[in-house]
Amino acid sequence: MEAKTILLVEDEALIALMETRQLEEAGYRVIHVSTGEAALALVQDGSEAVDLILMDIDLGRGMDGTTAAREILSRREIPLLFLSGHQEKELVDKTEQITNYGYVVKNSAFTVLYASIRMAFKLFEAQRKINQKSMEIEATNEELRVTIETLEETNRELFALEDKFSKAFHLNPDSIIINRLSDGRFMDINEGFTQNMGYAWEDVMGRSTLPEDLGIWANPEDRRRLLEGLQARGEVANLEAPFRRKDGSLVDGMMSARIIDVNGERCVISITRDISARKEKELALAASEARYRSLLLSIGEGFCHQDENEVFQFANPAAERIFGVGPGTLIGHRVQDFLDAEGLAIQQAQNERRRQDESSSFLTPIIRDDGVRRVLRVRASPVQDGSGRFQGSSVVFTDVTEEPSA
Repeated sequence: MEAKTILLVEDEALIALMETRQLEEAGYRVIHVSTGEAALALVQDGSEAVDLILMDIDLGRGMDGTTAAREILSRREIPLLFLSGHQEKELVDKTEQITNYGYVVKNSAFTVLYASIRMAFKLFEAQRKINQKSMEIEATNEELRVTIETLEETNRELFALEDKFSKAFHLNPDSIIINRLSDGRFMDINEGFTQNMGYAWEDVMGRSTLPEDLGIWANPEDRRRLLEGLQARGEVANLEAPFRRKDGSLVDGMMSARIIDVNGERCVISITRDISARKEKELALAASEARYRSLLLSIGEGFCHQDENEVFQFANPAAERIFGVGPGTLIGHRVQDFLDAEGLAIQQAQNERRRQDESSSFLTPIIRDDGVRRVLRVRASPVQDGSGRFQGSSVVFTDVTEEPSA
């Protein structure tokens, strides 16, 4: 199988070199550019077949990553992952306004990036199929909707429209049923209903949707919500509910329904789309986010985020152990609270570097909360907002104290 091509948009040469090497070792072909303008030009040119884009958000001067992503995606559908050393909620929220398949922090382990890339390819392909299917379904549903409105306008045209309605009704892949409003008794079902719910036409004719009969509503409360909406407005749109198939299994559905007149009798025609795949996708994304957070909380090295005043805003359990404090008690402290004169001098110099947008790695002594002196290796990276203003630091601590020999 031909290797997939990844466009890496990264302005820091060393990071780009490392990520390129890791991605190529993982079996991908990598094209690297350092600016948003270059990435946009490459995609517009079309001479390189790009399968996925890894987009750094902060690209220095010129077009930033979010702007470049928006411009690229306005011209082409392609899976895109954001890469950033920034973790502010405002910046993450900004990326959510752009179609993307993940947000990976730069100092994450490569396994996180690798898993995110693989998930992005899967989700992009699944979304492509869903979009294609949705377009077909929406076209059919639109035809059905127009037909239903015509039926409501005049019963005299019912027989003239019967053939057109019948095709739209029976060929639609969604579940379509017509029930009598008064008692829920089935008047007709389409093939989509039999395939999705497992019932044959003869299984349901003469029976009703009531809980004491077929009971296709997994939660009777959802049926009550449907009836209340129909009585109040004459129609209900996008009602999500679980439905019970003939074999007892549940399927998540989105139902739209309206009241129609059939031979002088008030009935309900409803269209229900199977959204189980979408629900599974949502659960998978939630599980993925939980795994990433769990990884951050479980790594052996101390990790924290400090604001612009060096106050701890987040710290994992390893960081709390390094500083000798209890769970959750590091938040609100400053690293200076654990430094002697030597450590304060080192910290002040390094903080100035980060305010100048420089990452750094250095050794510093600390005095733990229990009075024990330890030596830490500190790897710190600046965090900036979308305008480039210093917002704080992401810091990794490693205890490198040399223990006395026995």
